[in-house]
Amino acid sequence: MWTRVLREGTDPNRITLSEWNRFIDARLSGAIDGRGCPVPEKERTVTGARTVQADCQWLRSVLRWGTRWQDRDGKYLLREDATRGFGMPHEKNPNRPVATHDRYEAIRAVSDQVMMEIR
Repeated sequence: MWTRVLREGTDPNRITLSEWNRFIDARLSGAIDGRGCPVPEKERTVTGARTVQADCQWLRSVLRWGTRWQDRDGKYLLREDATRGFGMPHEKNPNRPVATHDRYEAIRAVSDQVMMEIR
């Protein structure tokens, strides 16, 4: 996804706040999908803030890894994380479903009857 969004061959040291925000807006609106491909306007669905946050966190993790990894000559892959300080979307009131104790007991009562089949 990120090679499509940022274009393959982009210098990761030169990711701008404008590119970062453009990605967030496009992803939240459904203009691009999880692979970074454009979505026709009639087929767009809104993407949740948590999903977009996870996409941003993944890129940030890769960039931070690059600031700590050294090649054989001791040179770091990246000077710094270019996205440091850039904001990420977050869900204000995430739904966190909670199972009742009765439901837990009902599931636990039949869980031994269920076998996972590995194919």
